[in-house]
Amino acid sequence: MLKIRVRNIDITMMAALNAREREQGDWAILFSTADPRFKFLGARKPENSRMWIIEAVWEGDGPAE
Repeated sequence: MLKIRVRNIDITMMAALNAREREQGDWAILFSTADPRFKFLGARKPENSRMWIIEAVWEGDGPAE
């Protein structure tokens, strides 16, 4: 049942928000475009999970603008 619910959320996001799933390279580009002081460290999928952990760090001196 949970898989069906998660899939429905995915479809709704794609239809209503023109959203899509991102590849790891897409995340790297997204963070660097947002602010080059972000460093994308990677993404990993825990075993037996449908979700991913995306890791990035802020390497700037102050807050993001």
